Amino acid sequence: MKLNTAWLRDFCKVELTAEEIAEALTHSCVVAGGLSDPYAHLDRVLVAKLLKAEPLTGSDHLFRCEVDHGSGTATVVAGAPNTLEAIGKLIPWVPPGTELPFGRVEQRELFGVESEGMLASEEELGLSADHSGLLLLEEGTVGQPLREMYELDNARVIDFETTPNRPDTLSQLGLGRQLAALKQVEFHPPESDLKLKVRDDEERVRIDCPELCRRYVGVIVRGVKVGPSPAWLARRLASIGHRPISNVVDVTNYVLHGLGQPLHTFDLAKLAGERIIVRQAEPGEKLLALDEVEYKLKPEMMVIADGEKPVAVAGVMGGLESGVSAETVDILIESAWFDPASVRATSNALGLTSSSQQLFVRGAEQNLAPLAARYAAELIVELAGG
Repeated sequence: MKLNTAWLRDFCKVELTAEEIAEALTHSCVVAGGLSDPYAHLDRVLVAKLLKAEPLTGSDHLFRCEVDHGSGTATVVAGAPNTLEAIGKLIPWVPPGTELPFGRVEQRELFGVESEGMLASEEELGLSADHSGLLLLEEGTVGQPLREMYELDNARVIDFETTPNRPDTLSQLGLGRQLAALKQVEFHPPESDLKLKVRDDEERVRIDCPELCRRYVGVIVRGVKVGPSPAWLARRLASIGHRPISNVVDVTNYVLHGLGQPLHTFDLAKLAGERIIVRQAEPGEKLLALDEVEYKLKPEMMVIADGEKPVAVAGVMGGLESGVSAETVDILIESAWFDPASVRATSNALGLTSSSQQLFVRGAEQNLAPLAARYAAELIVELAGG
């Protein structure tokens, strides 16, 4: 379990260093195995202004750029497709000698020009999966470190070893609650002001195995636009080792690691009858999962089905054919409680694991499902429309 101390402070307002947080929780419920700084490299990356860019003689795609980094200018060779668009704008400049997540940046000669460092994309800085071009900064002052601009000075990551009897320690919220109790400070779980039209409709959601699924919440959000996540969301996921994918998928992972409630999103148009049936698999059924492997299902396995076929292995992994893509417009958010023993048996039989499965087998909190669904829907409406 990786705890981001800045994320923790969203729920628990403690004036403690990362070392003090690690010590307090180690004496209580988990064991700190290491402390890291995922944003250390951003101390050296500076906000710069691209003064000019011109085609580099001898190359068909590189540009000779001049940047103002606050204490002078530097010449940098860049090849991003939006280099010319970035002229006159703020961009990140990475000085030679900086260690980035992908490796060390060195000064080097390209087509006879000494390139002093590099101009970077979000992916190269370890901030998101966006590698479409140079990161165009909407704030900051020339010469300011990116870490300071993004207010990441107090963000550290603590790697904890957890025990099977404490599933609540597998989330930022759970550890925040524990720390608030230890230090006698206020605890603030997330709230949602989103107004939902609520109905108990078996034509939309039906549970045929209530002993294995005590609760299933489905939220339909229509009119979303799938795209890259904002920097703050991508940074938080990347800091705990989770690669950002898209705004809709990233929200589900953010709620999983933040609140401790596994979620899944379906493309509503790919669900036959736009309905969900929680049931056990029928003989001969198969599912092509998100890992692109087809699994043969056994009758004792719990599945999520639409009006015709399985679309997910309950509590373990969703199906590839019903997953969210760039063309998705309407989605159904799943937030449920599945029986730990059933999820464990299915996972072992299929040889299939996931972050959701690891939490369900320890016993996810049953009453968290509605809050997590509402919170996720609110974030998706905010970040993806709908």
